[in-house]
Amino acid sequence: MTPRMNRPNTRAIVVTALVLALTPTFGRTASPAVAADVERTRASARVDALSPRLAAVTDEPDDRILSRTVESTATTPDDVGDLLTDGRGRLIVDVTLAEPTDAALAALDEVGAELIATDAGPVLATVAVPVGTIRDLAALPTVAYVAEVVAPYRSEYPAGGAADLPTLGPAPAAPNAAACAARVVSEGDAQLRADELRAASGSDGSGVVVGVVSDSYDNLGGAGTDIAAGELPGPGNPCGYDTPVRVHSELESGGADGGRAMLQIVHDLAPGAELMVATGATGEVAMAEQIRQLGTAGADIITDDIGYLTEPMFQDGPIAQAIEENRTERGILHFAAAGNANAIIGGKNVTSYESPAFRPTACPAGVPAHQNACHDVDGTAGTDAGAGITLVDNGSIVLMLGWSEPMYEVTTDLDLYLVDTVTGLVVAASELNNAASMRAGEYLTYRNTTGGTRTFDIVIGRYGNGTDPSGTPRLRTVLVR
Repeated sequence: MTPRMNRPNTRAIVVTALVLALTPTFGRTASPAVAADVERTRASARVDALSPRLAAVTDEPDDRILSRTVESTATTPDDVGDLLTDGRGRLIVDVTLAEPTDAALAALDEVGAELIATDAGPVLATVAVPVGTIRDLAALPTVAYVAEVVAPYRSEYPAGGAADLPTLGPAPAAPNAAACAARVVSEGDAQLRADELRAASGSDGSGVVVGVVSDSYDNLGGAGTDIAAGELPGPGNPCGYDTPVRVHSELESGGADGGRAMLQIVHDLAPGAELMVATGATGEVAMAEQIRQLGTAGADIITDDIGYLTEPMFQDGPIAQAIEENRTERGILHFAAAGNANAIIGGKNVTSYESPAFRPTACPAGVPAHQNACHDVDGTAGTDAGAGITLVDNGSIVLMLGWSEPMYEVTTDLDLYLVDTVTGLVVAASELNNAASMRAGEYLTYRNTTGGTRTFDIVIGRYGNGTDPSGTPRLRTVLVR
């Protein structure tokens, strides 16, 4: 299992094939004292077409709720699960349109929402909006639901000093042979035997255009230094590779320049290839659009290291659809960083769980009363509403839930909880209104701050279906971290 299992096979990564191709939630701590506020926030969010997290941010009904919902409690290196902003203090949100028309899109501008991207429908629109006008956005008659866009997860390039990495000999006719020979080359070049392939074939990737999608390219300001050191192509490259990187789009601020790191790796493998880069860090729909645009701009190969917690598990979402469109219409190869989040305990793969149906049973006492039933994870003659997971002190998780209903045709509303088995309280939750957003997914993040090792129960609740058995789709949870 990998953290990309929610993405279809069109996104599977085969690193060797890349080399060959180059040669021709948030945490919400509940307590009895604030239970009524949480319930009111939930009810308000459903009436006003806002996710609970956005409702808390805009209403600020209680400082305790605000502190629990504005930021994620996961403290992963890339802040997975934190609210995403555009660098100008505006939140980036996904808007599900009740009327997928041009007029509905135009109405978003009336409340100060700047359009970033839409899906092909357009049913889903990603916008940047001031916090103060989010409620106005949700009140538009053409809007069915507004949900936060959260920071994606990325496959990080391992940090390491130059002394720990091999160097590659100078390229033929290098303008500055000494500087070219001294450049740092990633270990993968030798591990994949790309250096041998270049030497045997005489090919360095010339004539091939590679597009990279990540968070940012030069937010940290090191691109010029990289070119001068031979790490990237461009004017002044000491090895003679002077075609500059084409920056198709850039994150406004706050990026870690994962795109530049990826381009360095590609330049090591195929130094003659022309490189393009785009940001994928402004939402799932926007990333899909950037992938399409790289394709129409001439990319032969595209690779990315970005994943969103809202990508559907049982069908192609916007990103996978864009990849498939590039493949079928333009013949473009796409390679996504699969990562590896699996863990084996007692000989069993434990980082994902799947059930052929939602099996209703009574919810644990700490789960909110608006849950009609909870999922029985036992699957045998017994019943158990919680799948236990033990976290060491300061240990954190990022958890996704998805189920098998078509995007934009979702009728089942499932919610996701993490329950402290010692106190019985919900310590993290995801309660999106799936019937309104028309997206079959939930996510949560949590860091164990109890001061010691603690076991928590992962609980899946079903909202408001009564005894109706129709809300029983195939479902899956995935521990991304």
